[in-house]
Amino acid sequence: MSLIGKDVSPFPRLPNIPAWNTLTPEQQKLSAWKMEIYAAMLANMDYHIGRVLEHLKAIGKLENTVVIFFSDNGAEAVELEQLVEKAFSPEAKEWMKKTFDTRPESWGKKGSIVDYGAAWAQVGSVPFRFFKAYVSEGGIRSPLIIAGLGVQQSGVVNQGGAACDRHRSDPARSCRSCAPVQKTRQQARTIAGQIVTTVACRQRAGSPHRQRLAWLGVVR
Repeated sequence: MSLIGKDVSPFPRLPNIPAWNTLTPEQQKLSAWKMEIYAAMLANMDYHIGRVLEHLKAIGKLENTVVIFFSDNGAEAVELEQLVEKAFSPEAKEWMKKTFDTRPESWGKKGSIVDYGAAWAQVGSVPFRFFKAYVSEGGIRSPLIIAGLGVQQSGVVNQGGAACDRHRSDPARSCRSCAPVQKTRQQARTIAGQIVTTVACRQRAGSPHRQRLAWLGVVR
């Protein structure tokens, strides 16, 4: 897809992440199993997104649809038990362990829960530095795919940055600007967020739309 140049080097392995060849065969087996489960989840997601698009096509609505697909942040490196305990409480951690099956032999099955850890998170962020929770490209530079009605740059890869500092509200306002509807009195409230449709609808190919994002949410 030519998303990453051939001359790009990945960020070096972090010192707290062990090299693959230093893991025991059992550790390698479990780590590979985690990535296999993650890959299966992505394949399942892809399949069901395809079902939605096929349904829209079957009912004659696909050509009148804009598809927006994006991630809200970089790869998650924190292990689930640590995350739950840090974000909530030690009691929440115990609840999670009692509620979900964390045994390796149950990973990927109904009622189980598993994460893939910092090593795979760094792999998932290549070639960027770090991952979620860090103010670096690996943490805050996320992919955005827009396709469908009104998108004039089909197949174009734009390396510019668009600041969606309000997460879901920016796409909501952008969609409203592309497809205005008659408002009732109950719907008259203005939707918060920045309009980012210039990236897909009004920009010339070869002229990246570059908005710089300060971490405090200021678009310059």
